[in-house]
Amino acid sequence: MNPLQAGSRAPAFSLAASPTSRSIRRGRSNTFTVTVTRTGGFTGAVALSLSGQGTGVTGSFNPASVTGTTSTLTITVASNATRGTRTLTITGTGTGVASASTTVSLTVR
Repeated sequence: MNPLQAGSRAPAFSLAASPTSRSIRRGRSNTFTVTVTRTGGFTGAVALSLSGQGTGVTGSFNPASVTGTTSTLTITVASNATRGTRTLTITGTGTGVASASTTVSLTVR
């Protein structure tokens, strides 16, 4: 019998971030924890990227390529960053599977 007919799932992964929102003062930094959940037998690395930061906000992942279940996203806000709230999109890509993403809210104070 075809394994797909038996209810098995295609290899995939999903992303979640905690907390889902943060407020960071200009000139400071803080972190989010990104969790990777693999399903359907997927065991590969997931490469993470960030978009939506805007001018004066940078982000870095440790690790940037996740082979385990978590990565720490450090957001650094420059002293001249524009105040306000923005949505950051965290995207993960892996070999042979569809990409996945999640969002967090960042308020620059």
